[in-house]
Amino acid sequence: MVTSPHMNFRPTATNMVATVKNIIDGYRMGPLRALAQEPVQNSKDAAVTKSQTVSVKYELHERTLRNGTFVHMLTVTDSGTKGLGGDLLDATQLASSGSVLPPGHDWVAFEGQGYTKQDEDALGSRGQGKAAFLYHSNPPPSTTGSERMAIVYDTLLRDGEYRLGIRYANPSDVTVAPPYLNEEARSQVKSDWFQIDQGLEFPITLNPLGDVGTRIIVPFLKPETVDAIKKGELERWLQMCWWRAIQTQQLEITVQSKPVEVPQWWQDEPWNKELDTTKTFFKENIAIPDHPEMSIKRIVMTCSQDIPEHESTKEPEFDGIQLLRGGQWIETLGKSESWFVNNVPSELRPRFRGFVEFDRKLDRELRNSQYESPQHDDFRRQQRLVKGIVEQVGMHVAEFSERAGWADPQPEPGEISRKEHQVFRKVMEMFVDPLPDDNNAGGNKPNGTRWSVRLDARYPNDRTSRVNWGQHLQDVTAVCNASEQVAFGHVNMKLEAVGPDQRVVQVATKEAHFNVDGTASANFGDIPFIKGNAQTGTSYVSCENPGRYRLRVSVESMGTGRAKASRSVYVQEDPPPPLKNDISLRLMAKNANDPERTRINSGERLQIGIELVNRTLNDEHLVVDASLIASEVPGHLVAGDDTPGSILLVDGASVDAHGVPLAGESPTPTPVFNDHVTLLDDLPSQPIEGRHLVLAPGRHRIQVDVRNQRYEQVASSSTLVWFEADPEGASEGQWPFELQQQPDDFDATGNARPTWWLGQESTVPRNLFYNSSHPLYRAAAKADEGSNRKNPGTKAYLGEICSDALIDWMLEPYLENKDESRLAGIYSRKDQDDKWSNLAERIERFASQSSEPERTTMSRLAEDRRTIVSAMVQILGEDQ
Repeated sequence: MVTSPHMNFRPTATNMVATVKNIIDGYRMGPLRALAQEPVQNSKDAAVTKSQTVSVKYELHERTLRNGTFVHMLTVTDSGTKGLGGDLLDATQLASSGSVLPPGHDWVAFEGQGYTKQDEDALGSRGQGKAAFLYHSNPPPSTTGSERMAIVYDTLLRDGEYRLGIRYANPSDVTVAPPYLNEEARSQVKSDWFQIDQGLEFPITLNPLGDVGTRIIVPFLKPETVDAIKKGELERWLQMCWWRAIQTQQLEITVQSKPVEVPQWWQDEPWNKELDTTKTFFKENIAIPDHPEMSIKRIVMTCSQDIPEHESTKEPEFDGIQLLRGGQWIETLGKSESWFVNNVPSELRPRFRGFVEFDRKLDRELRNSQYESPQHDDFRRQQRLVKGIVEQVGMHVAEFSERAGWADPQPEPGEISRKEHQVFRKVMEMFVDPLPDDNNAGGNKPNGTRWSVRLDARYPNDRTSRVNWGQHLQDVTAVCNASEQVAFGHVNMKLEAVGPDQRVVQVATKEAHFNVDGTASANFGDIPFIKGNAQTGTSYVSCENPGRYRLRVSVESMGTGRAKASRSVYVQEDPPPPLKNDISLRLMAKNANDPERTRINSGERLQIGIELVNRTLNDEHLVVDASLIASEVPGHLVAGDDTPGSILLVDGASVDAHGVPLAGESPTPTPVFNDHVTLLDDLPSQPIEGRHLVLAPGRHRIQVDVRNQRYEQVASSSTLVWFEADPEGASEGQWPFELQQQPDDFDATGNARPTWWLGQESTVPRNLFYNSSHPLYRAAAKADEGSNRKNPGTKAYLGEICSDALIDWMLEPYLENKDESRLAGIYSRKDQDDKWSNLAERIERFASQSSEPERTTMSRLAEDRRTIVSAMVQILGEDQ
């Protein structure tokens, strides 16, 4: 065993095991993609010159420990790179650099956590690469039973210097400082027994590097990673991520000495040959709407029976149009986009391939974290630039479909066209379907770090949110909470003011560091509200006009927005009067295994969430009952450890529903129940972890009732659960309406605006009619003909009809039983931006006024309804 007398571990303030898991959880397609993506990305960024071909080699090595245990070791070695060079900065020098390192400090950037490099063309400048290696290392647990991870790395620099370092998570994060250097480093690499920590050693027994470059050594490789490499899964991911960079000779990649090749359908660059336009589509220099200075360099698509289907149907991301940036695959469009589903027949989709490349300016712009996730595996669709790219891809897929003869024939009179169905689908997805958990504005990921933030402040009057000119909002403080320690140890908080005209003015920014309790706070002091013109970058809020303003705080970490919170401020006017008696209920029940599917199969989990909303100024003591009512009992019914036959979810629970803190503020929902229940069709043969329920196949119902202290019912809600059965009359998304077009001879010319009808409530969706003889429909179709945007006329026309119908559908249970569950689609987007926040608040106010007609007039309700419809159509139109 070779040891070093100067060996010192330098601790850093983080639980590295938890941090690594959290980082890898952020990769939507799992840890193997991270292992294929990050090492190559780092090596490619370290190329000696941009014309240099970089070689990256993945190799498995078998090793035997002292106790005879057989383990594997992975090495990832690059050449044609600069190596991990730069000065060996100490902790003081690192702190003085802030979070950005100048070019050339690659050793420090790799060893550090949370540092970025000043290189605008680098793909891997966000400091997460080491996690991709550490995650796959699984040494034996420590003597205390703690999980551990470790990697070793050596590098040969152009000046002949040789370095070897260690990253060890035990679970705290440590590195060896200073690293082994030159002959000592070479000796360690050749060691029969290399010691990482007391009692943790393994045989490296490798030859020192002979070419300038870097090698990462992952000891104690996880068995599942070994299997993936042996079965060719890692090679497949490498091909998907890097085939274009391989084709353009930027990269050479081997796995176990086997070269990773370009997929056979792209090998001969068919776009450079004479094309069969029914099988291959090619177009270059495609302009992006509203961004004339940037363009799509090329889009190529091909589809034929000669292309083999992928072996695994579990990864549909491989079938569609790849978006490439810097020669790297970021994400694939296709599986959920309506323009793909509606233009490419289902039987051809497994054989459809395409890719998009961007010109240099657009490629560089998309690298910004504003547009691309830190994991480099998706683009942020809410950004207008990204929307423009996706729109152009969709338009060219439709064009390819027409050339190939896949497009549907023009509809007969009275039939719904494809484009109209696309609009209908978009409206329903936007306003009915709640956002999935991993897309919420809070930046949360399933099984990852959960983020939240609150904004505290003291108003001049502790019973109202009114602030007059010259008064201060005092002690404005933002408190962020993360469920696990964050790798960087700090977050950036931005305080903004949003005016009645939706103009956003930045007030202040602060950096906040996490405490041991997982919170980080930033105090912005007292914020005065001044009469005058707004100025960006000031520590006060300038308010030229009276009205409702919002003070909003945004939390950012690792270049990604994590959470938002806001407070209402009514400047120089009183807020609306509080509601006298408004206790409402929100019920959520979904398939936790597959939220997109209504049906729940045996062994899958049902997630149930119940919240109370109190919009009054006073806390209310309430009693909640919730039951799952089975339509049919299969002879035995078991709910976890409950008494057999019991299916009570909540039995007379006492809940204090907190009111709004002061007049004009929005309520914070009070959680009552949030749990997962595993549904089974028979008694389990083995113990089941957590609550479980045995049900007969069919339709069942969850019923929730809320009563006050006088035992008067104040709210109720119910929803259906479909177990081992599909919903009757099931339609896409289980939306409340089916779109139907009236015959052309329907006389609607006398109507001033589109008309819709609701059928009777039933197990199938109600009908939403429109007619093609309506003059507004004809005008909408005419507008579509001369527009380069996607169906703006039809979108506005059907958006008007659908939005008006949805208002009734969403408010129906609220007006009857104070049930807000159908508003989940809008409420889940409330924190996305100001448009959604204002829409949610308008609907809240309209719903409350509708339930208390004595406090408003029919004309006011009609006016408010038209305002809501207009806001919905505007949001729909901007999402193009």
